[in-house]
Amino acid sequence: MKTQTAKLGIVITALIVALITASVITQLIISGHQGTTAAPAEKIRTDNGQIELLEEAGRKADGYGKRATAVAPDQSVVNLQKQLEQVQEALSLLAEHQAMTQDQLERFASEPKTAQKEQPSAPEPSAEDQAAQHAGTLASLQSRLEAEAVDGQWASDTISRIENSLQHSELTGIQLTDARCGATLCRLEMALPADEAPGESLGRLSVHRGWDGATTMEVGANGEALFYIARTGYDLEGRMITQSPQ
Repeated sequence: MKTQTAKLGIVITALIVALITASVITQLIISGHQGTTAAPAEKIRTDNGQIELLEEAGRKADGYGKRATAVAPDQSVVNLQKQLEQVQEALSLLAEHQAMTQDQLERFASEPKTAQKEQPSAPEPSAEDQAAQHAGTLASLQSRLEAEAVDGQWASDTISRIENSLQHSELTGIQLTDARCGATLCRLEMALPADEAPGESLGRLSVHRGWDGATTMEVGANGEALFYIARTGYDLEGRMITQSPQ
């Protein structure tokens, strides 16, 4: 729609230039015909110092002027006038068409855009599919931990910090039963209190836990919780996390 409006503007501009050019040419031709009228009689000074009135020249010039004004307009002037009328008619039609196009553009801009048809969302995976996917993730993490070299200092410090955090009064009843760390990943096993719902125990642990890295977990039917935690600055896939500058 914008392209059509731009083309209309170019055509209208060209026609206006043609109209002005034709008008100028017409005026020049008419002026040429009228220019044959001589100036009124004038006085000149002769060689002997006497001033003579050129009455005869004036009369002749006046006669030429009258005959010139009586002559019918040149055919070229008539043709140009016809062309001007045609151009004016074409400009009028183009202006009307442009107004209609502009009106359509304004209505189109004011109308609310039709919402795109929503694509049907993929069906939610079933509980069985989710469980199978999570089990695959845990197995992959276990394989990577077994193949990962051990950073002794980091592993020792991390396990000690977790053991100390479990001494908090809010974490009474939660016990660390097994821990293993490599260089970027740790595997923790914890026993949750039998007299408390697992959700409540995990809620207390999330507030006072002794690690900060990304975590995934699974709670077994026997009340034991399995955790895989990533080293700070890494994700669970072992990739270093790039932090944007502050």
